Amino acid sequence: MAFLLFALGAVAWPRAGAQADPADSGLLRGTVITADGSLISGAQLRVGADGRHAETGDEGRFGPVRLAVGSQWLHVRRIGYRPDSIGFEIMRGAETELSIRLERVVVEIAPVTVVGRRGISGSLAGFYRRQSIGLGHYFSRAAIGRRAPFSLLDLLRAVPGVRVESRGRTSVVRIGGHRCPPMVRLNGMTIADGEIGLDLWDPGAFEGVEIYNSAVGVPVEFVGNLRQDANCGAVILWSSPGESRAPRRTTGELSAAADIARLLEAHVVYAAADVDSLARLDSASGIVPIYPDSLFGARTSGIVLAEFVLGASGEPDMRTFNVITTTHALFVEPVRRAVRALRYSPAWRNGARVRQILQQPFVFVADSARRDRK
Repeated sequence: MAFLLFALGAVAWPRAGAQADPADSGLLRGTVITADGSLISGAQLRVGADGRHAETGDEGRFGPVRLAVGSQWLHVRRIGYRPDSIGFEIMRGAETELSIRLERVVVEIAPVTVVGRRGISGSLAGFYRRQSIGLGHYFSRAAIGRRAPFSLLDLLRAVPGVRVESRGRTSVVRIGGHRCPPMVRLNGMTIADGEIGLDLWDPGAFEGVEIYNSAVGVPVEFVGNLRQDANCGAVILWSSPGESRAPRRTTGELSAAADIARLLEAHVVYAAADVDSLARLDSASGIVPIYPDSLFGARTSGIVLAEFVLGASGEPDMRTFNVITTTHALFVEPVRRAVRALRYSPAWRNGARVRQILQQPFVFVADSARRDRK
């Protein structure tokens, strides 16, 4: 039951000041890393004579914790890695820093590879294609997040040629010197004729926003042969496919990694080595994460190793989603949003479908064939 103790005890260490007299103790802090030096989050740790427990944070770090002077042991475990222990010495009034390396032993599954934006399907594929041509002004979800506008109008104000005019209790948008309202489309469909109250729309609800100055610049797929509909410019909106924010955990609630460890110990879920037939990604879904704008522009490649429980129906349990390692924090959110939509063929054990712990790699590959628009 040793692993259960790790899982149930996966809480933050008390702050250094809450421990023994500093005159008779020292501090410990450190990191848990993979064989190639990547930081591991969600690793369960047990340390000191009193067996205190903790867990590495999102950056694979732990501590500081105040311990009594003398020889100590740190024990570390993480699902998918071989457990390890390391001895260390606490010196009076000093700080000890450790780095413990874990060897990966889990059964590997094929990674989901993201090459530039070639794999994007649906409406966002068109959004990024048009952005690369550059006939209008474009805001992706990441760009909207960086600007943090209070309303959709605040976002539109940043576009050259866009005016926001007050009309009593409301505000209206005019583009390129025109006096008439622009065409507004939501997910490719015209939502109404005439004036639209864009001031009431939450900019965080959109995956992409496109603004075009005149009918000449509006892509033909939005207006067809009726160019006069876009004579006053156009605002094209692509909404998010439902709420998908990471669930908040209350104080004292187990982390996703610790919760998975608890479920494994209770034999409610199974590791890859414990099933007869592994879960398999349904390749027909065609869903891949969206390459973050800044990393795509900088041609930055990277890897995310995501962990979650896959239900017996083949649907990921997003309450258990967590990231074991990543080369860049900006890759995490696109992966989480993609996992939410992925579907798998479930695992089988003893002739029945079972819940399996999946550790799914996502590999982002910079698109060397891409050429920046001048």
